[in-house]
Amino acid sequence: PLPIDLNKYFEDLDGDELTFEILDSPAYGDFIDDTTPDLIYMPDPNLPWPYDPFEWDDSFKIKVCDPWVCLDDKIITTTITQVNDPLNANPITFNVYLNTINNELNLLRDEYGNYHVSDYEGDTYDHWEIVEFPTNGDLDPTGTKYIYKYTPDDNFIGEDIFTYKVYEYGTNLPSNIATVTINVIERPESDYSIFLPLILK
Repeated sequence: PLPIDLNKYFEDLDGDELTFEILDSPAYGDFIDDTTPDLIYMPDPNLPWPYDPFEWDDSFKIKVCDPWVCLDDKIITTTITQVNDPLNANPITFNVYLNTINNELNLLRDEYGNYHVSDYEGDTYDHWEIVEFPTNGDLDPTGTKYIYKYTPDDNFIGEDIFTYKVYEYGTNLPSNIATVTINVIERPESDYSIFLPLILK
């Protein structure tokens, strides 16, 4: 939050008390306290996309009056400096079958192309880190940094969990820690092939 004391911007040569009226609100933030003359301004969490550079001017219009006359409308401008947001890692759920090996888990996107990781500024990803490993199976890396292979323990059925985070390319800024849930289930009977004996006469 940014405190703004309007009395610092204006002075009455006769010593009269000034009054202020806000005419236009800022475009990229808001006042969490709009009691004049001591305002408290809060910028929006993110600037409009796309933006370049990482600084943005915001402004608002006020009317300034003494007991006798009002000045022309005045504009107060403040500069917002955008900070780099970390990547946002989302929770993921996979289903794998009982007693299978090397099930491929893609931590970047799902089968429909929807991404599990996002970034407001559009930054790219450097590498993934497994924070906590699953307790009911083995998780192994592959040659692709966001793809892992999972093998459940023998005869295990149920839910297995691990957590991960992603680091931003260039800054090495880590994301939040997200949870991956693996549901180990029995294969449906319809998936089994039935072989009947062939009897020759």
